[in-house]
Amino acid sequence: VYENLLEPIALGPTQIANRVFNPPHGTTLGRSGLVTEDFIAYHEARARGGVGLIILEGMCFHPSFDFEEAYLYAGSDKIIPGITKLSKACKAHNTSVFGQLFHAGRAVRYSHDGSKPLIYSASDIPDDRYRVVPIPMPNEMVWELIDSYAKAAERLVEAGLAGVEILASMGYLIAQFLNPTTNQREDEFGGTFENRLRFLRETIAQTRKAIDTSKTLGVRITLDEKTDTGMEAGEVIKICKALDDDNHLDYFSVISGSSSSPEGWIHVFPPMAVPHAFVADDAAQLKKVVSKPVLVAGRINQPQTASEILTSNKADMIGMARALITDPNFVNKVAANRSDDIRACIGCNQACVGHRLTHHAISCIQNPKTGRERIFGSVEKARSKKAVFIIGGGPAGLKAAVIGAQRGHEVVLYEQQAKLGGQVNLAETLPGRAEFGGVTTNLTHELERSSVQVHLNSTASTETIKEFGPDTILVATGAVPRLPEVEVNGPDIFHAWAVIQ
Repeated sequence: VYENLLEPIALGPTQIANRVFNPPHGTTLGRSGLVTEDFIAYHEARARGGVGLIILEGMCFHPSFDFEEAYLYAGSDKIIPGITKLSKACKAHNTSVFGQLFHAGRAVRYSHDGSKPLIYSASDIPDDRYRVVPIPMPNEMVWELIDSYAKAAERLVEAGLAGVEILASMGYLIAQFLNPTTNQREDEFGGTFENRLRFLRETIAQTRKAIDTSKTLGVRITLDEKTDTGMEAGEVIKICKALDDDNHLDYFSVISGSSSSPEGWIHVFPPMAVPHAFVADDAAQLKKVVSKPVLVAGRINQPQTASEILTSNKADMIGMARALITDPNFVNKVAANRSDDIRACIGCNQACVGHRLTHHAISCIQNPKTGRERIFGSVEKARSKKAVFIIGGGPAGLKAAVIGAQRGHEVVLYEQQAKLGGQVNLAETLPGRAEFGGVTTNLTHELERSSVQVHLNSTASTETIKEFGPDTILVATGAVPRLPEVEVNGPDIFHAWAVIQ
C-alpha cells in the first residue's frame, strides 16, 4: 500500500481526505452554461472511487468570454442549484469540491457559426495557435473583470463548494497579462513587474475578501509553458513568491504547457511520448520558495509514481485527471492494497481530449462508462446465465468477455494468433507509442481474474461453435486495411499493417 497517498492534508480551512485530487478538465457535459445530471454522475463516480478533492473544470464568469455551450457559466445565479446538487453528491463520499474560474483571453477558436468572436487580451497580439487578433482590454473592463471573479467565487461557495481556484496559467488571460511578451500596455496593468502582476494580485485580493477565510483559495500556474514566448521559470517563481507573501492564497497548483502554440498545447494534455510526471521537478522548484502546499499534475498515472513524488517532497498533492477518467476507483484500489488491479491510463488522448476538441462528451477507449455513468451504471448479474462464444481477442473481444463473465455468463474466447491484443500489438511497435500496449495489459489482467476460457492459436469453426453450443456469438474480429477500388500494384505499395510489421 502506498500509504502516503492516503494521508489527509489541509488546504487552508479545508481538510482533504487524501493526497489525490482530480484536476480541472473539460468534460463537454455541461449544457447552456449549467450543470447537468450527466456532469454530476461523472464527478460522483470519481468521488465514490475515493479521490480526496475534485476541482471542477474552468468556468466562464463574464460576457467577454462565453462562447461554448458546454462551458459552465458562473456569472449568473442560475449555476447555483446544479453546483449545490453536485457538491452534496460528492460530499456524501467524503470528497471536497472546489471550483475553478477561467478566462481564455485571446485563446479562442471561431464561434460555432464560423464567425470570429470578439475577444480581448492584454494587448492586440495574436497567438501562434488560434491567430485571432484580440482587442486590448479597456482599463475599466479589467477592473470589471476583477469584480466579476470575486462575485463568481462568492456564488460558488454559496452553492456549497469548499474552495475556489483562479486559473493563471497555460497562456490564458491572466498569463497574458503577466507575460511581458503579450502585455504591452501602458496603464497600471502593464510595463513593470508590479503592474503586470496587478491584475492577478487584485483578483486574488478581491476574491479572498468575497469568500473570506472560511473557504479555500488557490491559484494554478505554469513554470514552463513549453513555448518560445513563454515566461521564464524564475519570473514565475518571483510572481508566486510575491503572492505567497500577500498571504491570501492557501495553495499553488503547478501544470505545464500553454494554449498559445501547438508545441505548448501538447504539454497541457501530454501524450504517451511525453515522460511520466514531467512537471514534478517544476513543482519541487516552487515548493522550495513558497510556504503554502504545492499541488502538481501532468502524466502521473501510477500509484508508485505518485507516491515517490510525495516521498521526495516535490509536491503535497497529486493530480490525476486522465488516470481517474480511465479508472475512477484508483484511490479505493490503492487503499484496498489492490494497486495491481488499477486500469492505467496510456495517454492516448483519443476519447478524453479528442472528444473535448470535437465537442463530444468525455469518454475513454479503455473505460466506455466514462461520461455515460447514468447509461451503463454498475455491472449487474444477468437474470439468466447464457453461453457466450466470442471470436477475436482484440480490445473489443476482451472487453466483451470480461463484462460477460462479470454478469455471470459462461464465456469462451477464440483468438487465432498466439497473443491477445489484436491491432494493439501493431500500434505499440510504432515510435513513441509503446505505452499503447497497456490496453492489452489492462484487459488481460482483468481477463485473468475472470472465468473466461481463452483459446489461443485457435480458429473458430462451425465444429467448435457447435461443440460449445452457445446462446450468443459475438464476432469481434476487428477491421482490416481498406484497399482502394482502383487497382494499385507495385513493389513500393504496401498497406499500413505491412509497413508496421
